[in-house]
Amino acid sequence: RNKIASLNAVGNDNAGNVFIGTSGGIIKYAGETDFLKDRPIPQIETIKVFDQLVDQTDLPRLGYSDNNITIGYLGFWYQNPQGLNFFYQLENYDRDWISTKNNSVTYSRLPPGKYTFRLKASENTNTQAANETSISFTIQPPFWQTIPFYILATAVLVVGGYGFIKY
Repeated sequence: RNKIASLNAVGNDNAGNVFIGTSGGIIKYAGETDFLKDRPIPQIETIKVFDQLVDQTDLPRLGYSDNNITIGYLGFWYQNPQGLNFFYQLENYDRDWISTKNNSVTYSRLPPGKYTFRLKASENTNTQAANETSISFTIQPPFWQTIPFYILATAVLVVGGYGFIKY
């Protein structure tokens, strides 16, 4: 049976155990609890290409037409979830870090290139000590913008020019 946890029903004891109130009773967690005290933990949750979910393992190489990307993310922070701030930057696209309280960002018409989406979560505006996560991907150029195509086109022009002059 599914048990639904209540965000307001979390406590711990002196031994480091965490108690979570649910709709079906109380759960005792006796594992590592430092994550509850330290800093928010950012996580990239979903990635969509043209509103179609993409498995994060399939993301590294996208075609040149797969250039509309929506990245959904969240932050694990039980002390003040409403006060959580996100900071993100798409390397090779965004110049600076962008601050938001939203849980997703959309990049439209990305040019071909290598990108790394970096995400930080913080309870305040201090990002120096904030935890960070990232994901990298590449948008491939179309075939007519690749080096083999340029070499082939140059060879065709040279051979065509030579043939025209000889003719």
